[in-house]
Amino acid sequence: MSPNPSPLLQKAFEQALNQATSRLLELLRVDLDLKRDEDRFRLAVSAANWAVARLVRREVRRRGDMEWALWRIPVPRLPQRLEVTPSLSRGRVLWIPGWGDSPMSWLGVIAAAFVGSGYEEVVALDFPGFHGSLAHRRCITDMDRLLEVVRDQIQELHPEIVAGHSLGGWLASWGVLHADSRTPAPSKLMLISPSGVTGSPAERELWRTEMESWTRASEDEYVSRVFGNRPPLVAGLVKKFAPFMVREDTQEFLRSVRDDHFVDDRLHEMPSSVHLLWGSEDGVVPERFATHWVARLPQARLECWPGVAHMPHLEAPVRLARWVRAALST
Repeated sequence: MSPNPSPLLQKAFEQALNQATSRLLELLRVDLDLKRDEDRFRLAVSAANWAVARLVRREVRRRGDMEWALWRIPVPRLPQRLEVTPSLSRGRVLWIPGWGDSPMSWLGVIAAAFVGSGYEEVVALDFPGFHGSLAHRRCITDMDRLLEVVRDQIQELHPEIVAGHSLGGWLASWGVLHADSRTPAPSKLMLISPSGVTGSPAERELWRTEMESWTRASEDEYVSRVFGNRPPLVAGLVKKFAPFMVREDTQEFLRSVRDDHFVDDRLHEMPSSVHLLWGSEDGVVPERFATHWVARLPQARLECWPGVAHMPHLEAPVRLARWVRAALST
């Protein structure tokens, strides 16, 4: 285990956060209550993601009162003899982070995994909520609408590969299974600790109970569920996730999830090859759910990593990038 950050380092981090958010309020005039630690954090995260997004093409999409963003990340080419999957027509990858995450935490893995891969671009979805360039916005509170957004982006973008983490894996699987029959099926799904498959009604109720328990979890319990090997500063940031789980919009989203949103019964229809990755220490989507995926997709390739929990892109980013590159060629 990595040691916890020292009190001095933690204090310096908090001071820097306070100073940054105060300055950003002056510059951006965002209407948030900066007396609340949660709102100060959301503003800082949103601004940091927005700044990074300036380096890529970012498109904001709207449907009624719902808003989301696409980060269109171009993939640099290498000489054709050095590329993993050289082709005349370069494909596209759709990347779907987990709930409360954003493309920013995945940029290192995406860059290492796809440079010289032969693909044209990675399009990463960025939803409003806890973490992302729209962190200052209210969460999407309706699972139906969220699923429809992902399905529609698959139908619009025609990705060759769809990758998803946690809730993003659920959205990816549902979107591929429910896409219009005229939409070309992705050749591969890369799913990292995906939710959306529980195996039985009893397991589904257990899943709901576990999700509800997050609203009562302490900050330290969040960190222990999310990380097997705790990166000190990142673990400190994850503690900020605790207030997110008790927000009214978060709770509204959880209440909107119905039994028919799960993909258990249709998983056997999956037209794409599936690569699954799980951390054995995952306390968010426990490894036992991997057995239900494999039971319904016997041809799926599954890897389970000891010592890794729910955030391999932060716990083992180099290894994760290698896993993605290996999946590209199999």
